[in-house]
Amino acid sequence: MPGRGRHEAAYEIVAIASSAGGVKALIEVFGALPADFPVPVVVVQHLDPRRETLLAGILDRRSSLSVKLAEAGDVRAAESCW
Repeated sequence: MPGRGRHEAAYEIVAIASSAGGVKALIEVFGALPADFPVPVVVVQHLDPRRETLLAGILDRRSSLSVKLAEAGDVRAAESCW
């Protein structure tokens, strides 16, 4: 946004939801995010449960951000980002 410093965020979180066909788009989006992206990103993706970990690993390798599959207790960890 105009007038904001590089590390100032206009939002507190970015949420992305996609269907089974959205994996390619997610890879592109995560690949474009800078390492200093200022807010947490959460993704809701329709997947075969056997492929959940696979997608998190692909996004982690293609992104300069750290990507992992959500686990119980992650809400408290994310709150520390704000």
